[in-house]
Amino acid sequence: MISKSVFCLNSLKIVIKKFSSKKMENLSDFFIQKAKTELNETESRKEQSIKQFYEWLSKHPFINKLDIEPFQVITFLRARKYNMDKVFECFNNFVNFKRCVPQLYDFHSFKELLDIYNKGPILVMNDRDSDGRRIVLLRHKVLEDSKASFINILKLSHLIGASLIDEPETQICGLVMIHDFRNVTFNYTKIIDTNLLCKILTMADSNTIRIKQINFIGFPSFANSLFELAKSFLNNKMKSRLNLLKNIEDLTKVMDVKNLPVEYGGTDNLNDCLKQRRKDVENQAHIAIKFFDSFVIDEKKIKIYENEKSFEAVGSFRKLEID
Repeated sequence: MISKSVFCLNSLKIVIKKFSSKKMENLSDFFIQKAKTELNETESRKEQSIKQFYEWLSKHPFINKLDIEPFQVITFLRARKYNMDKVFECFNNFVNFKRCVPQLYDFHSFKELLDIYNKGPILVMNDRDSDGRRIVLLRHKVLEDSKASFINILKLSHLIGASLIDEPETQICGLVMIHDFRNVTFNYTKIIDTNLLCKILTMADSNTIRIKQINFIGFPSFANSLFELAKSFLNNKMKSRLNLLKNIEDLTKVMDVKNLPVEYGGTDNLNDCLKQRRKDVENQAHIAIKFFDSFVIDEKKIKIYENEKSFEAVGSFRKLEID
């Protein structure tokens, strides 16, 4: 068990909270075995890796202050299957992403995001599929009709994703995404900031969500160029997980739809999905504000670090590596 302590080295202050994964996560045998098989996870390795992460962070060359909980550390460990070099790289990319797109991490005006959420454009299904994966449904026509700005759509997506990645089961099993583009008009493409989109795709190595499948329903031909642009950032493994589908009937051919809303051939209720996740999204906004406000980065040191080529440079076009 990791006891409460504080690392103070080179003016860096990192608070380590008391942690016991067995008590905190309360995983069933199904998820414990899946973590062991797919992520090479054991209780001893988990605790040792958390300690190693904090020790590495205590000597970080450009982070002066950060309050990061052990359960947040675990998201990076599982995302990179406990390969510590990749974990450190992922975290550095995460920090760099925050520096490059700071507007994406400003959740102080949360009411605007909640207003968009209440219209139901992004829904998390109440039940997991047979592989333990979360299912997320994005209804782009609802987003278009909401008149939401592109940045607010991204921020809401980020909050919902963060609320999911805090779930140990989702960290282990990942998620399935369904993008419903039916009835979307050309006007929807006008709100997309392609420069911001490219920046986000470029920094995708900071992602800690294991995306196992992405299904597009009724993707409009007028947006093919945007699709090809986004696709160009993906590696072959991720490309193989993309499905372009014409309709709901096609969706039934690539996944079990029983956990989806009735409108999509399942048994769930749209309003129930919306209500079930709302409190989690609200809580996540407060967690995110606390976490990101705790960041203190020394910009002078990070420039030195980048010049030494020890850190992935901003804007490097790497293929998205997510499993």
